[in-house]
This record gives sequence, C-alpha cells and structure tokens, in this order.
Amino acid sequence: MRKHSIYIIACLLASSPFNSALAQKQTPPAGGQPRDFVLPAKKTDQQKNGLRSTLVQYGAIPKVTINVIVKTGNVHEAANEVWLADLTGNLMQEGTKTMDFKTISRKVAAMGGDINIGVGPDQTFVSGSVLSEFAPDLIKILSDVMMNPAFPASEIDRLKNDLKRQLSVQKSQPQSQALEKFNSIVYKDHPYGRVFPTQEMIDSYTVDMVKGFYDKNLERGEQSSMWSVSLISRRLKKPSRIRSVPGRKGPKSVIPRQPQQSRVKLPPLIVRERRRLRLCSACPR
Repeated sequence: MRKHSIYIIACLLASSPFNSALAQKQTPPAGGQPRDFVLPAKKTDQQKNGLRSTLVQYGAIPKVTINVIVKTGNVHEAANEVWLADLTGNLMQEGTKTMDFKTISRKVAAMGGDINIGVGPDQTFVSGSVLSEFAPDLIKILSDVMMNPAFPASEIDRLKNDLKRQLSVQKSQPQSQALEKFNSIVYKDHPYGRVFPTQEMIDSYTVDMVKGFYDKNLERGEQSSMWSVSLISRRLKKPSRIRSVPGRKGPKSVIPRQPQQSRVKLPPLIVRERRRLRLCSACPR
C-alpha cells in the first residue's frame, strides 16, 4: 500500500499546474552595467646587472607573485636536443648548491606559497607566490634557483623516465599528432618545427648536456627580466632588493618567417570521422 501511495503522489506532482509553470521559459533578468577594467600602472627599471624589473601593484590580497623570465627555451635546442630545455628546467627544480628540493619547499611553504619552473618555446621562468612581507626572501631563493642549480646526477634517470612517459601519452593523442604535423609543415627545420623527441634521444641526454645547455642559454643578462605583481609593491621598489638576480648575455631567439603561400594538408582519418583543423596566418613584420 505504501508503494502505491508514493507512486500516486509522484504522478500528481508531475501533472500539477505548479510543475507546468516551472517548465515555461522565463525571461532572464536584464544584465547590469558593464564595468570598465583599467590595467594597473607598472614601473619598469633597468638594473646595472642587466636585469629589467617590472613592478605592478594590483589585487586585494596581501600576496606577491614574482616571475624571473629568461628569453630561452626549446627555440635554442639543436636537432638532436629536443626537450633538453625541459629536462634542464626539471633538473633545476631539484635544488641548488646550497639547498635541496625539500629545503626550498619548506622555506617557501613557511612564507605561505610555492615556487615553480616552466619551460616554453621562447621563455624559461622561475616563479613564486608568497605573502607580501616575504617578497625579499622569495627573490633570494628564486635567484639561487636560477643562478646556482645543483643538477644532481642521481635524479636525471627518474626525470628522463618521466619525459618518456609524457612523450608516450602525448604521441597517442590526435591533437598532439596534428600539432606535430602542423609545425613541421609551417616551420620545417626550425626548432619550432620539432615538437617531439624520440625515446632514444631522451635516453642519450646526460647531466653534462644539461649543464652545457644551461651555461650556453640560461646565464644571460640583457634578455632577463623580473615581473612582480602584488597588493603591496613598496617593499620591492628599492633596487637593492633585486640585485641578487644576476645574469650574463646569451644568444637571441631567431623567429622564423612563415610561408606566404596557402597550403592545405589533410592526413588520413585514424579514428571515426572527426578532424581537428589548424589554421596559420603569416603575420606582417
């Protein structure tokens, strides 16, 4: 009897006028007046050591985000060094000559934040975010990570295995396959055209090769810069706070010219009937 009662009540609710009214489409409320967004002012200085610093005061939380950026990355890899820049960045994150990875992590965590190292086609950056009062201390740690990496040989095999797993996963994805083919057509023999290494190439990398790439490309001055975004930037306005990020001049990136003629490439379908389309337009110089 109880089951029948529940069924009858459910039927009555489904057919009630109240439920029908909810099903009718309602006119959404009018949108509010859009607010103007004004970019915060920035202050840029050129330091005696060649470092260009940019300070931006923004936000409502007393935290600071600092990026130390060097204009180098995969673009400076040779044909047999694809992803060597990535391995260099990963090994830099394992510690410095004075602090190992655990010590750095504990120190930065005590400041209420963390640090990261990233490598892209044209840039390598060491970044961190902490409470604003610890900004000078964070800069010292970022400087140590950037300028005094330990490159522990005991970690390179593990990091190379991580890269090989990452390579296997990406090579199995249609998006990555399309990107590899696309870049090889547009950029040809330029480093932009080399998206993936081979497993054998990764196996061949040594600590000496990592150190050589670092010495050649990451120790530079004119192409280094530091960005700071914080609610309170006054603590960073004195140049003495950022002199601890030195550098030396290195090679400049060469951006290739894109082909002017129109070309279409349609590789055979692999799975079902879906295609991913990529378009490239040559930009005027």
